[in-house]
Amino acid sequence: MKKLLAIVVMLTALMASQAFAQSANANVNLTVNNALSVTSNRVNGLNFGAGVPGGAITVQDIAGALAANAAQFTILGSANTNVTITVTNSGNLTDAPNPSIPWSMTCSYSNAATPAQGTSTDFTLTNPTTQPTNASGNVLIWVGGTVNIPAGTASGQYAGTVTVSVTY
Repeated sequence: MKKLLAIVVMLTALMASQAFAQSANANVNLTVNNALSVTSNRVNGLNFGAGVPGGAITVQDIAGALAANAAQFTILGSANTNVTITVTNSGNLTDAPNPSIPWSMTCSYSNAATPAQGTSTDFTLTNPTTQPTNASGNVLIWVGGTVNIPAGTASGQYAGTVTVSVTY
C-alpha cells in the first residue's frame, strides 16, 4: 500500500507540474500609422545683390525692398501636422582671404491654404517655431536679412550658409 501511495503521489505531482507548464496564445490587432515624412526644399537662395563699402543692404523676408531676393524654402510633410522649424546662419559672409562681414537674419513662414510671402508671419530666431502644415502638408519659409558693409571692405563674392532644420 505504501508503494501504491508513493506512485499515486508521484503521478499527482507530475500531473500538477504539467498543469503549470501549459501555455496559451492570443491574437492582438496591431495598427501602425506611417511616420511623417518631412522634406525641405530650397526654392531660391538669399541674394543681397551688389553693395558699396560703408553702405547697408536689406532684403525683406515678408514684403518690401528686395523681398524677391529672399531665400525661400518649402517644407513638405503630412497635412495638418505640427513641425518645428529652426533657422540658423553661419554668422558671417566670407570671401577668403578678405575679412568676413557680419549680417543679421530675419525669417517668416506661411502655412496658409495658398502660402504667400506678403502674408507670412515673422518668427524669432532665438527660439524655434512650431507650426502646423496646411491641408496640403506645406509650410513655406522666407529668409531675409541685413548686411552692413564696413568702409574699406575689399570687393569680392562674399557668401554664407543658412541652415533650415525641420523636426516633427
